[in-house]
Amino acid sequence: MIPRLRYPENLVGIKDRYFNKYLWVFYALMVLLVGCLLAFSIFSARAQLKESAFSQTRSLTLALDEINRRQFDAMAVPLEYISSRIQERGGLDSVSDADLNRFFVQAQSFLTEGFIRSIYAVDKEGRVRLTTLLPYGQKLKISYKDSPDFNYLRMQKSYTVFSPRTASVIDKRKVISLNRSLRGADGRFQGLIGITRSVEDFEIFYKNLHLPQGVSFTVFRDDGKVIYRFPDGNGSEGKSFAFAQSINMDGEGVLEGTSRIDGLEKVGYYKFSKAYGLMTYVGYNTDAIFAGWRLASFSVMAIFLIFMGALMFLTNLVRKRQDSLRQTLEDHAAKEDLIRRIQEKTEVLTGHDFLRELGLQISKAFEVRNVAIGVLMPEYANAVKFVVNWVDGTFGTDYIYDLKNTPFDNLKPGEFFVYPKSVSKIFIQDPMLSYRNVESCMGLVLQDSEQRAIGIMMIYSDKEMVDLPLKRTVLSVFAARAGAELERVHTDEIRKEVERLRKQIEERSLQSEKMEAIGTLAEGIAHDFNNILAIILATTEKMLSLHKDPKNQHYLEAIKRAGHRARHLVAQILIFSRKDESSVQLIQIKKIFSEVMGFLRATLPAQIRITLDLADCGDLNINADPDQIQQALLNLCVNAARAIGTEGGEIRITFRQTQIKDHPYVKWSLHYNGEEMDRDEIEKIFDPFYAQNIGMVVVQRIVSNHQGFIEVKSASGQGTDFEIFLPVAVNAEAVEEANLTPYNFKSAQKVMIVDDEPEIGSLIKELLEIEGLQVDAFVDPAAALAAFTELQSQYFMIISDLSMPGMSGIEFARKVREMNKKLPMVLWSGYHQLLDEELQDLNVKMLSKPVDVQKLLTLINAELSQLSAQDISKEAPVPDSAPAKQT
Repeated sequence: MIPRLRYPENLVGIKDRYFNKYLWVFYALMVLLVGCLLAFSIFSARAQLKESAFSQTRSLTLALDEINRRQFDAMAVPLEYISSRIQERGGLDSVSDADLNRFFVQAQSFLTEGFIRSIYAVDKEGRVRLTTLLPYGQKLKISYKDSPDFNYLRMQKSYTVFSPRTASVIDKRKVISLNRSLRGADGRFQGLIGITRSVEDFEIFYKNLHLPQGVSFTVFRDDGKVIYRFPDGNGSEGKSFAFAQSINMDGEGVLEGTSRIDGLEKVGYYKFSKAYGLMTYVGYNTDAIFAGWRLASFSVMAIFLIFMGALMFLTNLVRKRQDSLRQTLEDHAAKEDLIRRIQEKTEVLTGHDFLRELGLQISKAFEVRNVAIGVLMPEYANAVKFVVNWVDGTFGTDYIYDLKNTPFDNLKPGEFFVYPKSVSKIFIQDPMLSYRNVESCMGLVLQDSEQRAIGIMMIYSDKEMVDLPLKRTVLSVFAARAGAELERVHTDEIRKEVERLRKQIEERSLQSEKMEAIGTLAEGIAHDFNNILAIILATTEKMLSLHKDPKNQHYLEAIKRAGHRARHLVAQILIFSRKDESSVQLIQIKKIFSEVMGFLRATLPAQIRITLDLADCGDLNINADPDQIQQALLNLCVNAARAIGTEGGEIRITFRQTQIKDHPYVKWSLHYNGEEMDRDEIEKIFDPFYAQNIGMVVVQRIVSNHQGFIEVKSASGQGTDFEIFLPVAVNAEAVEEANLTPYNFKSAQKVMIVDDEPEIGSLIKELLEIEGLQVDAFVDPAAALAAFTELQSQYFMIISDLSMPGMSGIEFARKVREMNKKLPMVLWSGYHQLLDEELQDLNVKMLSKPVDVQKLLTLINAELSQLSAQDISKEAPVPDSAPAKQT
């Protein structure tokens, strides 16, 4: 930790530090005291206002309850009269419609004509028997049987009140009705009688009350249904609302809380009338009660806060001057100390060592978890490869980091950036931020000697970033040195790659000269030896036809067998020298291997057991030369027998079908339990200059000519396995006509190589020309594009570097594809993980650096074979690329 510096007292305006310190205590006590007084007065005024509101609503509730009681008492008189007359006649079922109508007429005489709107009777099934609004004898055909209100009337006591939501179904007017239940001597429900009054009759009394603003009253039925509400702006009449548990259903009391009808906060009073099952409630909106109180309270509080704020602001200006001076001195000392410590650790280091130590020291100095230094990769336009990755106290794995949708996206040379907090929430698509629980990050774009962006220094922390000016100054001091060392590391890698390619050229050139000499010698020997064999075999056949003596024939047969063995040896020499003319045809695996098994058993020693398993190969066909396939099998078995030795053993041959890059292949496995081979022997078994016998070299050549490859596995105690992969013929007709012989590079068109490093391009050109190819090499992609535009018919393939200044390999491929959609193209680079999808869209193949020339030649051979097959309208399946040998 950097020690805090003591600032000199003569640099500040206020020297009395004790007064400056305890002044804030005085302010806090003043705020606390005045705040308590204001709170006491505010809540005292609120309690008085609420008490006044309860008093007003209680008076209104009792007055309204008295009005309602009188109105319903007047309506109950005729109902009691009609009920008594019906009971005298034995119940509603025993009263005729004529008598019932007479009772209604007599009941109307109790009140004035305009008081009663309608009297009606409903039987126990819910059907209206009679109403005063209809002529005598005419029944209203409306059923109440399924109505919830009718069921409620049947369950309640003698009197119930009912108000329809819109209008009465009897007189088509908005009314309030009082119902009287009729029950027999046994207490069973027989029906009901009711009387209705217009709501307008009740409103006359309510409107004369002149309610204050913010006051409303509601009349509820005892099941929570609203009978009447004034004023009713929400249309709540007829709706049901559950009462709070604190309501006394037999008395009265206060209510406070949120209204379930209009959602407003209210204080009020209620009165329950048990006779008719009604509750009257008057509520006072608290917004109306406390409107003036809130305004006064906020005004007083605002004035006090403004006064105290002004006082504190003046004091704070003085303290800020003190803090500013002290902070300036401390920041200056901290920067010098931090820079000095980092310089002491890194001044004697260079290259990669300097970058690693710089990342380590910055992590310690800034107290962060992760410091990374990455080199920009132009071929991706927005990605870096980490060369230093210090994570949680150790150096982590160097890998490719895509900058898209990250804090480091689209940065400019020399740019400094920082996200002091919540960076993982801002860039939610960056998986590394959430994985490492990153809270903040900062970084600096590094430049090379030509002021071009070459890399990025990235710093991550799981805490909020502080002291940003200090950190920015430190990073700026070391930015130029870090950029120069990063450029040096990149240059060294290119130099090593050039040196490796130069050595490879020398080795392949020497190898090519040896192979050419062996091929020429093999061709001459094979030509002369075939002439000799022709004379020997012809003479032997003639003597066999002339001499019938079994004793003489025995010797002649021995001469004949020796001649045929010599002929097979010549065939191997021709295959090895690449001068043989194979006869490719569609062959069935079962047939060709079953035929050769008898010859194998006769050829191999008796102590060696050989088994052939063809159960898993089905009816698979391959495009091959039968003689060469049989020759390869014979050579493999002879090699296995030599490894097994005289003690005896087993050779097991199996077949099965497999898939390699979506192409069907047949896997031909030969296992024997002889002496195992070490790694050096496996690597040299197919090398003609190191192999113990030419037979295995011939096997490798035969498999390669048939577009296949070989893998060799050997382990102590488990024996040795030769696994040969040959492509399956999918389309029989196309395969029969396909020409699968090795392509003659000398007859091909030109190959274009584009690489911004002149040494690499020229060296690859020399390697390909050794094999007989015509090659044009370009350093500038723009010049290569111009040459292709003018002479594109001369080129059959383009090979380009992925990372080039001015125009990347991807951009170059896009421009070529605009002119030619089908031309084979290959890009090579050390890093292509991020381009798989884009390469697929452009139909471009990829090779990894450092370039394996053998793989490149195999790829060129495959493309030439495919182009040749297209020229003669053939569609044989050709694998993308397969190594001739894998270990």
